Amino acid sequence: MSDRIKRVLILGAGFMGSAITFPISDSGKSVALWGTWLDDNIIDRCKKGQKHSKLKKILNKDVDFFFSNDMRKALIDADIIVIAVSSEGFIPVFEKLLTQLEGNIPIVTLTKGFVNFKGKVLRISDYAEYKFREKFGIDKPFYWGSVGGPVKAVELSRYIPTATIIGSRYVSVLNIFKSFETGYYRVSTTNDTVGVEVSSALKNVYAIAISICDGVYHNSKDSPLKDQYHNFKSALFMQSIEEMAYACGLLGGRMETAYKLAGTGDLYVTVASGRNSFYGRRLGMGENAKLAYNEMLEEDKLVEGYNSLKLAKKLFNMYSIDFESQMPLFNTLYDIVFISKKYNGQLEDLMKKLHIK
Repeated sequence: MSDRIKRVLILGAGFMGSAITFPISDSGKSVALWGTWLDDNIIDRCKKGQKHSKLKKILNKDVDFFFSNDMRKALIDADIIVIAVSSEGFIPVFEKLLTQLEGNIPIVTLTKGFVNFKGKVLRISDYAEYKFREKFGIDKPFYWGSVGGPVKAVELSRYIPTATIIGSRYVSVLNIFKSFETGYYRVSTTNDTVGVEVSSALKNVYAIAISICDGVYHNSKDSPLKDQYHNFKSALFMQSIEEMAYACGLLGGRMETAYKLAGTGDLYVTVASGRNSFYGRRLGMGENAKLAYNEMLEEDKLVEGYNSLKLAKKLFNMYSIDFESQMPLFNTLYDIVFISKKYNGQLEDLMKKLHIK
């Protein structure tokens, strides 16, 4: 099937949706980039041949651009759909897609996180399949793939060597996404969709926890510990991976997936830079968790780990989890963000009683 893929439709013209147009078009495919109602200004600039306002560069010439009210046009001749919107925007975009979708086109998502649907927290693929079956019935195959792994959009758009991972139960979907490979964009495949999704969602959560150290130590100019807290971050990093692996197994995936690109790799780059990392730093500096989140949101900097933390806690509460012993770092971060709403040394307290495996 991969050799018959000629045109790829990408939904979402933000950082990641626009960045992935580069390897896909460089792999010989025609690309249609559809912008949500929040992306109309970006699409307008791109149509005029101007630089993408977020990536700060002009997209490839063979990319076609579509405004939010032109989804039906964007779908013409599409062989596969790639969804690249935030977890908060996934439900409205997917539901809009279903109103226009007629054929059984493979769908791949770059969206990371969980969704709240009718009061129940679901993995994105579970929600999407439910809505798909609601429209098309149970007989039609649901060709779905979830992409994770360490990909910074700006780096990818500048051809910096990048590796990613996709999970799908359909070999055909894995092969299609594998066909997007270039010399600078490499793709690993797995049938553990659950593990990829869970790791991809939780890495944003744990990046916040680890990055609190940056606010506690790095930003204290008078501290003799400035730039000397790698031991602490390393211990929290490893604890994060252990808890992500536990969560993968708990929700039906394979624990080993958390130790690969979807977990370890993605957590590494998320801690290194980005909105979740910056938010964690602000917490470490003593800022109020809710106020810091809202201020960043007003600056168009959505901290996805904030909502993923809230939704994951609700999801995990459905299981018999002893958070103190099985997910103590997750539990501590939840306390910092939603109960205490401020950092007061909770991570140092956790280290005193943490059982290091």
